[in-house]
Amino acid sequence: MGTWSAKIFDDDLAMDVREAFEIALSDGLNTSRATRKVLEQYELELEDHDDGAVIYLALASLQLEHNALEHPIKAATLSIIKSGQGLERWEESGPEALTERKRILEELRTKLSPQ
Repeated sequence: MGTWSAKIFDDDLAMDVREAFEIALSDGLNTSRATRKVLEQYELELEDHDDGAVIYLALASLQLEHNALEHPIKAATLSIIKSGQGLERWEESGPEALTERKRILEELRTKLSPQ
């Protein structure tokens, strides 16, 4: 899987999650059921520290886009952001990449929990 920038969907896995989610919606599922389908489809990847973070960040972003944010997705995503889970690949890419990813995650955190 590849990542080409710090944005949430500039990642192969995140794009795959988006595609699976949109296919589920086009099949007539609502956002909640589409989310469950994606979680089932990516059950093994969720067990991976990095991949699990990517999946939850993507799902939270997708739910926000559809004005259907669910508490379990929100809570998991906020926990991921707070803990720094999945930031290792940006640390390896250097300080500029890490700073940009943290900025993107802070924007998502703000959308998830507006003050």
